[in-house]
Amino acid sequence: MTDAWIIELCGDAHDDSSKYLIWYEDEHGKNQVYTIDNKIACFASEQSAKNMIYKSDLCYMATEIYDLKRIEYWVSTCNPSKIINSAGKSDRDLLLEFWNLFDDIEETLESTPSR
Repeated sequence: MTDAWIIELCGDAHDDSSKYLIWYEDEHGKNQVYTIDNKIACFASEQSAKNMIYKSDLCYMATEIYDLKRIEYWVSTCNPSKIINSAGKSDRDLLLEFWNLFDDIEETLESTPSR
């Protein structure tokens, strides 16, 4: 059984705008995000993402939170300051996490057959 993580793309702490992706390593050792009908699957709740993990014979490991507002702030201001977020991560860590996620999405789309 392949390990899978849920990626929570957190939009705003004041509303329920989070979306959820499933991230896993495929049988070839490539990091992938879960697709349905050759499109990246995006879930409205953590529970619906977990349900898909269980249906897909994947093994749920944990949920990771990716703060979209923080990356939006960093990109829009280009502020290289050493602001530390509430989880104690620096901007460098945040940018690396998003870079890796975007790279995995790109890898997934390259390996997904075109329609």
